[in-house]
Amino acid sequence: HQEEIYRLAYFDSNTSLPNRLYFIEELNRSLKELNDDQKLAVLYLDLDRFKHINDTLGHNIGDEVLRLVGLRLGKIVGRGNLIAKSGGDEFLILIKDIHDQIQAVHIANGIIEDFKRPILANGYKLYLTTSIGIATYPEAGTSSSYLIKNAETALYKAKDMGGNSYFKYNETIGEREYENLTILNELRQAVINKEFLLYYQPKID
Repeated sequence: HQEEIYRLAYFDSNTSLPNRLYFIEELNRSLKELNDDQKLAVLYLDLDRFKHINDTLGHNIGDEVLRLVGLRLGKIVGRGNLIAKSGGDEFLILIKDIHDQIQAVHIANGIIEDFKRPILANGYKLYLTTSIGIATYPEAGTSSSYLIKNAETALYKAKDMGGNSYFKYNETIGEREYENLTILNELRQAVINKEFLLYYQPKID
């Protein structure tokens, strides 16, 4: 019973991969064990237009695709690193003991390149692309929460670029995203407080 409770708490039932909670705890452990000259990277991966597969072929096929993607990622990332299922069609990857951001970029490129091969799921031959956000320690944050958040911000930037690509987090994009969020919140508040005025000027011929 204890083993079953642990499995339900820390692992995804479909892919058998660790879940987000397990990933965060492992990331925290890895951060504590880092030496001064060591870095690590968090990759936040999302499958482009995955909803289309679920909507057209059904969730059973979608679940099989996610399981196969998890297996494929494991072969690419290699031993010593961690792959977790974050939720939906999102995956988190922890790249340990790197010396510069280039190593994380190589892995992201390897994933995108590998996705050019089709995925065979229950008789269906499917071509998928993926978007990846990269956040490295300490440039993109020194805590697990910041690294994951900033990797997700970089992921959205990769999506904005059209998908099938990666994007590295930097302070400039972080500031821009924060500014956009602030403006959005202020606009919503302005609507609630009726702070907008409409001026109507008809043009008459």
